[in-house]
Amino acid sequence: MEKYYLAHTNVQLLNQLRNAGYSHADLFYIFEIYKFVIELCYGFQSSGKLFIVHLIRTASILVSLQTNISVIAAGLLHSVYEFGDFGDGSRGLRDWKRARVRQRCGEITELIVMKYSTLQWTEPVVCNNLVALESNEQDAILIRLVNQLELCLDLEVLYQSNYVDIIQNIKEQEKLLIEMAIALGYPHLAAQLAETFQEILSINDFLAYPRDSAYFSQVSGRLSVKQLLMIRLKSQFKQVKISFVS
Repeated sequence: MEKYYLAHTNVQLLNQLRNAGYSHADLFYIFEIYKFVIELCYGFQSSGKLFIVHLIRTASILVSLQTNISVIAAGLLHSVYEFGDFGDGSRGLRDWKRARVRQRCGEITELIVMKYSTLQWTEPVVCNNLVALESNEQDAILIRLVNQLELCLDLEVLYQSNYVDIIQNIKEQEKLLIEMAIALGYPHLAAQLAETFQEILSINDFLAYPRDSAYFSQVSGRLSVKQLLMIRLKSQFKQVKISFVS
């Protein structure tokens, strides 16, 4: 089966959008979203892959699925509430964070990202009634499925220290995720999920994959602290400058 094209850089993503027929306005919008994302998200995933690469690849798959531009933007932003650094060191959803995302990205995109963060998407009441959900909730679940696919491509899960737990989750949720993709109207995505899951589950020699998730988490933590200090120092400098001018 032909696999999705995967952009790994902002330039590749923008070229993919252009080649897929998205408008000039769409390209400039995604370019602004990318600029916002790199302000908030940096560091590494537990496999050692740059976090921004994961976000770009997720958006890239959504382009291949020919989703609307708000869904692609939300795919690029999908982890900002969980992992984004808004400058105060906190994680999770906050009203002031939502206001900032709405200001930079628009209400439609922000609502999808909020639903991504809050919707209990694998609960029976949700996954058994997909067609009855609001469109932004369906969009959020689609991004969840694409996120799962992206995280499993290239056998990435085997390079994570918690690969045993991840493989167990795949075994337990494989059928459900494939059925959800079909129910949402994306049979090719369902086929890609099935193929990718089977590739992972067929591996036996787990010792052949180097992994050190604690190291990459530590490095990412240092980057976060450094960024937070820089933001606070910049803020203090502005206050001193204003006082001096006054």
